[in-house]
Amino acid sequence: MLFWCLLWTVAYQMNRGPDFSYEFLYRMFFLAPGIALVIYVNTSVLLPRLYFSRQYLWYALAGLLLIGVLSRLILLLHPAFEQETQLRTGMFKAGFLAVPLAVSLIGNALYEVSLYAKGKEQETIALHTEKLEAEMKFLKSQINPHFLFNALNNIYTQTLLKSEDAPENLLRLSTMLRYVLYECSAAYVPLRKELDYIRNYVDLFRLKDSAGINIQMDLDDTRPERMIAPLLFVPLIENAFKHSGIEKIGKGWVVVTLRNTSNDLVFMVKNSQDNMLQPKDKTGGIGLNNVRRQLELVYPNKHEFHVRMENDIFEVQLKLLEIHD
Repeated sequence: MLFWCLLWTVAYQMNRGPDFSYEFLYRMFFLAPGIALVIYVNTSVLLPRLYFSRQYLWYALAGLLLIGVLSRLILLLHPAFEQETQLRTGMFKAGFLAVPLAVSLIGNALYEVSLYAKGKEQETIALHTEKLEAEMKFLKSQINPHFLFNALNNIYTQTLLKSEDAPENLLRLSTMLRYVLYECSAAYVPLRKELDYIRNYVDLFRLKDSAGINIQMDLDDTRPERMIAPLLFVPLIENAFKHSGIEKIGKGWVVVTLRNTSNDLVFMVKNSQDNMLQPKDKTGGIGLNNVRRQLELVYPNKHEFHVRMENDIFEVQLKLLEIHD
């Protein structure tokens, strides 16, 4: 309100020339409240109740009515304006007053609409960000309960047998849970932490059979501080263990490979496929779908994800593009 009143004070004075008169202040004493009232009504009533409710025609009619009523009211309160408007040939008496009122209304409307649009954009971005964060937390929280149950049972058995490996395996499980519960809240984690989780996962999985399980791992950790999304690789390994029949000694197998290049990172999991455990679809089930969704959220247009099934061999290859140290 102050801005528009000052604007028209300057404009009115410039129109009259350098001569200052108290008559000018007297006239602005009537015009300034009119401008202030226009801004107040427009901001408090017309915009929120009509324009932002998409009632544009009613907003325009209400704005014209407001300008017309105020212009006529100012003329009635201060006849000097009427005398001045009579000197302007071809203009309505209230027209001289309607111009500053109308320009103030339109300028204020444009400003408020721009602020409203900016606020809506920020609100949309905030809601989208919150949705993505909630979805990412859900995806990260999908730790396999069967694995946890089996690991605890195996460690419990080791404690009964007074195995020297029991404390170390319990520490492995504790480290994994700490990683999932606390460290995975960050958007990115160092690659070494993800690899430590995978190694601990595989070591605890091996406890299911003392005769040995056919798991081969070749993890390139030459760039341990490279930042990646947490728990991105684990569902691929879980899926391989689940469908490979690896617990059938001599039949099932899993091969895990990680390669680091200067800009890219390639993670590949191959496994045998047990026909009895074959998923109903060729996508690999919920685990791989979660990985796909996580990639879409964290690495849009910066990843390649391929699933291939051939000759009883299931292969998943994930390539992260433009991953820098």
